[in-house]
Amino acid sequence: MFLKTIFSLFFILFLISKGKSESDSLYFSSKNFPSKIYTLPQHKALAEELKNYLELILEKPFTVSTKLSNNYSNGIFLFTEPELFYQREDYFAIFSNAYTISLIAKDPEKLEYAIYTFLEELGMRMFIPDQPYYPKKAEIKFSKNFKKFYLPSFEYRAILYPGAYSESFRKWHKLDWHEDDFGIWGHSFDKLVPPKKYFQSHPDYFAFYEEERRAESLCMTNEDGFSLASDSLDSLIQINPNAKFYSISQNDDVVFCECEKCHQLNSEHRSPAGSLYHYLNKHAINHPEKDFISLAYLHTAEPPKGISPEPNLISFYCPIEMNRGTSIGTDQRSGSFRSRIQTWKELNSRLYLWDYTVQFTNYLSPFPNIHTFRDNLLFYKENGVLGLFLQGFADVPGDFVELRQYLLSKLLWDTDQDVERLTEEFVKYYYGPAYPYVLEYLKLLQKAHESKNQFLDIYSGPVQKVNDFLSPYWMDKYDQIIFQAENAVEGKQIFIQRVNKIRLGLEYVYFEQSKYYGKDRMGMFRLLDGKWAVPENLTKRVEEFVKTCEELGIYELSEGGLSPMEYLEEWMNITNNSLVTNKGEGLEGYWESNPAPEYKAKGFSALIDGLYAPNDFNIGWTGWYENDAIIVFQTANLEVNTIEISFLNDQRHWIFPPKFISIEGFIDGKWQFIKTEFLPELEEDYTIKSVRLQLVLENLNKFESIKISIRNQERVPKWRYRRGKKPMLMIDEILFK
Repeated sequence: MFLKTIFSLFFILFLISKGKSESDSLYFSSKNFPSKIYTLPQHKALAEELKNYLELILEKPFTVSTKLSNNYSNGIFLFTEPELFYQREDYFAIFSNAYTISLIAKDPEKLEYAIYTFLEELGMRMFIPDQPYYPKKAEIKFSKNFKKFYLPSFEYRAILYPGAYSESFRKWHKLDWHEDDFGIWGHSFDKLVPPKKYFQSHPDYFAFYEEERRAESLCMTNEDGFSLASDSLDSLIQINPNAKFYSISQNDDVVFCECEKCHQLNSEHRSPAGSLYHYLNKHAINHPEKDFISLAYLHTAEPPKGISPEPNLISFYCPIEMNRGTSIGTDQRSGSFRSRIQTWKELNSRLYLWDYTVQFTNYLSPFPNIHTFRDNLLFYKENGVLGLFLQGFADVPGDFVELRQYLLSKLLWDTDQDVERLTEEFVKYYYGPAYPYVLEYLKLLQKAHESKNQFLDIYSGPVQKVNDFLSPYWMDKYDQIIFQAENAVEGKQIFIQRVNKIRLGLEYVYFEQSKYYGKDRMGMFRLLDGKWAVPENLTKRVEEFVKTCEELGIYELSEGGLSPMEYLEEWMNITNNSLVTNKGEGLEGYWESNPAPEYKAKGFSALIDGLYAPNDFNIGWTGWYENDAIIVFQTANLEVNTIEISFLNDQRHWIFPPKFISIEGFIDGKWQFIKTEFLPELEEDYTIKSVRLQLVLENLNKFESIKISIRNQERVPKWRYRRGKKPMLMIDEILFK
């Protein structure tokens, strides 16, 4: 009753103040800002926090009082009043009149949100974690006629960026944190029924896929397997009973059960998600008081038909394959993703979305997608997505991480904000005198990408974009702009470090592309005193790059990838071990069977360039999907007796050595068989390595041309078989000696 009385008084004063003349000012400023904060005892800690911030901003003392009465002249009031929000979804409100400023929320958590929002209204910011920005005292101006209710654009708002590891950054930006919110997180089938413990003794608990039981997933209809998973779920809930959500989700794989019962459900519901939701509903019914969440990912991305999720089940759609360079709402290539979001919403009103906002294979490489953030989040909101988890670099400070995490945090709360204003405000603060050049650089990146409008993939990189927005033409322009930025911050150490991080990304692109170019112009190998070698100054640049990465806390360069020191070791390995004498270098020839377009960018000469490729299939390798490689060299009676061929083994990426090789020679107008060499049977081996085969041959000099036919694997071996995946054959140097 007391709170109702206080609120009624506030509201009456608010109405009165609207109609009266205010002789002193229409705004609260540093001179007339109320200096007493009123609240109830249970909110005193929040009031003290507000007091501390206001004293730093306004440079005058504030007091906190928990003794409320109807006799007051002016002040700042903090309280919760659930009844004010009884028939509205808003989280909190901020009111002011000629005498008071009131922050009113539906619960204590939302009251804390109100405090940070109020401070933002005063001009305070948290651009980067744990370092609040305070406006100048003279700039403070807050209306005496302010009335606004606040409701976020999404009910669940989480980012996976370095800033999210800071509690103060999360609180300020009103972010959720998955590590606190989830009793079980992410892919969880192997947590519910661990295959190491149960697969050998109970294979029927696991997926029947391609005519055999597989440990990578579970059977959705095996009752004993369900009972075991249910017991595991009970135990995990007991460990963390207050969690908001518990994830029941497929493992990170495309294997799913196709036993008779599961197949029937999938056919009936027209998606592998059919049997999954049959399984999920049973768990949800067992725990109606708990909220469960399940990834709609890879084979379960297509919504099932004719099945209704239980009310406590949240669908978590993961559009991992989507183009990131153009907003989802306007990109012609994203039609299927738009449709899926809408169909998922029709199926389940409780729809969340896991979005991917960075390039996971090259954390430092420029990735021009920042301009899509606002439009994408607005599309999700308009199509009924209730919660978002935005995956970034985790705790690695990657490409423009500071700007990315700031913009996404702001837009998660309110998608209607002016993203250009937010960007300019941030860049001015963070880059100081260099801000005009940094803004120009960001705009140029976007322009360069849009000039070709090629698909922007989260698993792409500098080599794949060598003829796109990271071409020599554009790289030269970026270099000029960042050079101007560097000059602008000369002598200002904090800004030097921040601009240098942009330069670090361009250096990384240069190093990666120099590996790709090899001996060509802009390659890492130069002709020095008549010999091919890597210039010392280039290696010193790589060493400096590594040192800077370590100083900045960049401990890995891709998701689960190389550390900076390992990157240097790889560079030195390429420097010391790539050059090889190849008597076939410069030979003319042609492909009888064409390689995959994305793996023949350097053309035919890449096969005989006198360089062994590193263990990265993007650099120096020529690749064929499923079909055989047939290559003809016009040897013109070349004096050699050995042919050596290098193949890549990278089974995680479905790249395998071939079955066999056949050699033919062209003489007297026809092809003559020379030799066939079989390679060993494939074995399960996830080591990334080059496999080299030498064929010692006689009288090769009598042939005008040599044809090398390389038989690809007919299908992916069973330990890596996934439907739709084809065996990839990758060939590097074909060495004549």
